[in-house]
Amino acid sequence: MQENSVLTKEDLLRNIQAINKNLEKIISKTAKTPMNGIENLIWDLRAELEMIAIKFKVVLEKEDGKERWQKIYLDNLKGTSSLPKAITLLNETVMNSKDSVALFRKKPVESYKYYWKLKETISSIMPAFVEKKQANSTYFENSDVFEI
Repeated sequence: MQENSVLTKEDLLRNIQAINKNLEKIISKTAKTPMNGIENLIWDLRAELEMIAIKFKVVLEKEDGKERWQKIYLDNLKGTSSLPKAITLLNETVMNSKDSVALFRKKPVESYKYYWKLKETISSIMPAFVEKKQANSTYFENSDVFEI
């Protein structure tokens, strides 16, 4: 007998809690110098946020097109490659774990908006967290940034 795996709000809550832990790691690293390993953490978080946006759409039964609030947010979003500006923008965007879980429980649609905006904000500041690579290591071009 094969079990059918249906995404539930509880699954989404577990994903939110995992993302919050990773986000807390990133925030704590931005307060320190040097920030060794932060680029990989940012990339991993960006991927997790992309997946959670899809999961929210499934659970909330949302359509796949961009909504007006998303278009407005993207039009107004200004990315940066300046590390101090990126850290400030990240800190202004991030909600603490307790509040983000409470928001999800009370207003799942608003929680979806928060995580979607967080995903886009992180995408816009990723260039600020690119670590200097040695000549023989790989480097991701801007065209390598993924969008699902």
